[in-house]
Amino acid sequence: MFQRNYTVKGNDVNDFMVMQNAAYLHYSSKLLETFLFVKGFTKLKMNTLKVGLQKKNDKITQYKPLLFTQSFLVELEFKNILFTNNKMNVVIHFYNQENELCTTITRELFGLITVLGKQYPLQKQFLNTF
Repeated sequence: MFQRNYTVKGNDVNDFMVMQNAAYLHYSSKLLETFLFVKGFTKLKMNTLKVGLQKKNDKITQYKPLLFTQSFLVELEFKNILFTNNKMNVVIHFYNQENELCTTITRELFGLITVLGKQYPLQKQFLNTF
């Protein structure tokens, strides 16, 4: 499990001071980028290698709202990695200050390498990082 703490900011909420879906997606992407950075895959390195992850089929399930100025924990969980089609299923959990589950995002990631403008599946060496 990989996790980070954040606080709900003013641009994350709607008029009712409840965190919006776009903010959940932003924090989930930010957590994935941080995970890759910690594992040694900086944006510069990935751009140099022409390697990337493509997101697909985000599914948001909300249980409790996160409110303005509330601290929360985001946790990354890898469900499975399918090497045959370079697909990873990850689940990102959002917990409030009382450690209650607020939101879950289920996301499919596809590893791709770009060569001369065309995208090809990644090799197992990159996917073994997860």
